[in-house]
Amino acid sequence: MNWTRNFSMMSTQPLPIGTSPSTGLPGLLDDQTRELIDVIIFCGLLPVVFLMGLAGNVMSLVVLLVQGTTETTNVILIGLTITDLVYVIVWYVPRLGCILEHFHPLFVVNMEAFGTAFIHFSLSYLLGRVSACFVCLVALERYLAVLHPFKAARIMSRSRVLAACVMIYVFVFVLGAFQFMIFDIDSVYHPAFNTTVLAVVYTSFMEENPEFIEYYTDVVTWFLYRVVPLFFVLFCTRSILVALRKRYSDLMKMRPGKEENDKRLEQQKITKMLICVCIVFIVCTFPGTVYHLAFRLVPDYGFSLLGRYKNMANIMASLVYLFELTNSSINFILYMATSKKFSMTYRRIFLCGWRVKKGEITSSIRQNTENVGLSSISESQMD
Repeated sequence: MNWTRNFSMMSTQPLPIGTSPSTGLPGLLDDQTRELIDVIIFCGLLPVVFLMGLAGNVMSLVVLLVQGTTETTNVILIGLTITDLVYVIVWYVPRLGCILEHFHPLFVVNMEAFGTAFIHFSLSYLLGRVSACFVCLVALERYLAVLHPFKAARIMSRSRVLAACVMIYVFVFVLGAFQFMIFDIDSVYHPAFNTTVLAVVYTSFMEENPEFIEYYTDVVTWFLYRVVPLFFVLFCTRSILVALRKRYSDLMKMRPGKEENDKRLEQQKITKMLICVCIVFIVCTFPGTVYHLAFRLVPDYGFSLLGRYKNMANIMASLVYLFELTNSSINFILYMATSKKFSMTYRRIFLCGWRVKKGEITSSIRQNTENVGLSSISESQMD
């Protein structure tokens, strides 16, 4: 992304969020169409996704904590759920302008400027990348469990998985520290309000090191944070599906006994649930990866204040936000639809109160753990 050109006006002529200069250049969309689509996305669709993600992640976290951390899969899913919950809150709360602008429009302008400078391009963005890394860990765990069952228990031990979850946060936030050093806010006069408002501007570090920031955003922000996770999850998912298809074909020839078949089906249900998480991640992340690629292929396309295609760029950015917020909000539905154990625990907690005995939950967890271990051994013997 050409940061020097695209944001060059921000350091000398800061613009408050919600305003756009008249370019006089022909584009693919006019301003009225862009504003209408933005209203539909930000005031209609995103609030629904936000509420779904807020409620879904809270309920998922409760269910997963009740199930416990005996299984390494649950450890990863708890980390993913916590990250998605914080991401959904941090991402959407600074964008409550559709509701608040009817009561205090000046406050909305200042809030969105503050959110853009200190949250959207830094904290919420990095939380989104942490979530992507957790999905990579999910894909890796299933890849090892399906293709290398003997090695999986040793490599993906509980202590190593816990360490990996912590290292994901350390890795992403240390490598992404410069995201906090690009934007700042300043006070500018707004004629519509006849007072000063907050506006997004460059930091002095950004103005002094534009080439470094451009290289940093190309290598880290786009390639390491977007392209690598997408293709890694895609590779693992494809490998798992191919292996499962082959294993199913072999299983039909051998006709195993009922007990062994039940254990195998239990393991396949876990794999099915996690594969769905990976597929949703691929579908929701792909548009954002292509969108950021367009910054590099079409120089006049990105977040340019005077770019010819600024309206189309803004609409595509809004759609990317919708996809990525959906990715962090839909996992509860996937868990309920694909995991019988998860849905049963949910019903015990939220539909029947807390009357289930702790011993019953512990026994259920122990039984499922034994089934998973025996299934992994039987699958490896089949290989």
